[in-house]
Amino acid sequence: MASIRRSFALSFAAKYSDLAISTVSIIVIARLLTPAEIGVYSVGAAVTALGHALRDFGVSNYLIQEKELTPARIRTALGMAIVVAWAMAFLIFLISDPITRFYGDPGLRRVLIILSASFLVIPFGSPVVALLRREMAFGSLYVVGVTNSAVHAITAITLAMLGFSFTSLAWAALAAAAATAIAASAYRPHVAWLFPSLKEWRRVVRFGTISSGTAIVTQIGMSAPDIILGRILGFVAVGMYSRAQGLISVFHRDVMSAIANVALPAFALRHRERGDLKESYLKGLGFVTLFAWPFYGFLSVMTYPIVRLLFGSQWDAAVPLVRILAVAVAIGALWNLISHVLIAMGKIDNILRCELVIQPARIVMILIAAPFGLSMVAASQIIVYLIGLLVYYRQISLVLPISYSDVFRAVVPSIRIAVISLIAPALVIAVMEIGPTDLWWPFLVAFSGCGLGWLLGLWLSDHPAKAEVKSMIDHMVRR
Repeated sequence: MASIRRSFALSFAAKYSDLAISTVSIIVIARLLTPAEIGVYSVGAAVTALGHALRDFGVSNYLIQEKELTPARIRTALGMAIVVAWAMAFLIFLISDPITRFYGDPGLRRVLIILSASFLVIPFGSPVVALLRREMAFGSLYVVGVTNSAVHAITAITLAMLGFSFTSLAWAALAAAAATAIAASAYRPHVAWLFPSLKEWRRVVRFGTISSGTAIVTQIGMSAPDIILGRILGFVAVGMYSRAQGLISVFHRDVMSAIANVALPAFALRHRERGDLKESYLKGLGFVTLFAWPFYGFLSVMTYPIVRLLFGSQWDAAVPLVRILAVAVAIGALWNLISHVLIAMGKIDNILRCELVIQPARIVMILIAAPFGLSMVAASQIIVYLIGLLVYYRQISLVLPISYSDVFRAVVPSIRIAVISLIAPALVIAVMEIGPTDLWWPFLVAFSGCGLGWLLGLWLSDHPAKAEVKSMIDHMVRR
């Protein structure tokens, strides 16, 4: 348990360091680039995201969950990562011209070519990072993650100030990929010092084919807003929706991924030791909702001052989108961990079944809603996340005896804590004046009140995290 606590602490430290760096970068970039420029890059990133879904070929998850990880299988995983990633780089380069003609913006081709180059570098870092996660070497992962974030932020800001426009973000992605590969090599586990091979390709391909299929289906759905809106409503609309999604994804990127970084190898270890995965999952669900629901609640209440402080007045149209999307992803917090449990159990095909329902539903809902405006597109995602809730719990109930009543009991304490934490922000909105020149003071009062309310709610509850916090305090006192 002590090693798990330390792993979570280091994982959260890495993500909060990334959050601090990326927040500064977002604030500066939002003032250096226009919504249209952000929109061009977002479309390019959405197109290459499909390549990223294939690029990993399930290698990272394979290395983490494989019960008998031999040197030959590690070498094969490295070899497969290089072959598939380089193939994706060549394919993106080939399709960059027809995609540019489809959208009618010549700058898009430059973005795609630069982003395709990052595929040549990524396979030298990602398998090593997966091995570090398997060994739960989160101290090393902290350095690798901070290096990635710092290089990306410095490159993006510097090039944007020099007038590189939307390509500054593409060059930043390439620089960050190179930095990750170099930093990961410095902490490379002994077992990773092997030449790539394809000897055990059948075993890796069997897992990778299903994993890649899942990733492709998922990424098509997640990229659908940028791709569809760019064609129907234009690049400014893409920029606004992308910025709203970016703000919403802060929790998923910097908190949920910190939990997932530890959860997947921990679930896999528990499964290899034949432990109780149901208990581990429900406890994890309680921790996820403990942080997620107060975060999304605060974001939906204080959206206007947050958007104004982070991005400036040119992004005001994103405010209603953030409020609506916060409701959708709060529902998603109920099933975000299920995929990690299924991967840990080797049930990758169950995830594919879920995504084959969720992502087509997402695309259909966006196509129906897009002609009615961005707010309707955002609202349609609430339905998509409800569908996800149903299909994922259907699949996990096939392999673990988890019922909706189990889930409800696990999240009731989180509901109470979220309600108490949002009392202060609600009072700020009701009592204080918030306008273009009155932002900082209401935000600071609401933020402080939310944090104190969260601590009070945790203290008054019977949430499992209460014992963990008490243990941490006792440990610090002893130190």
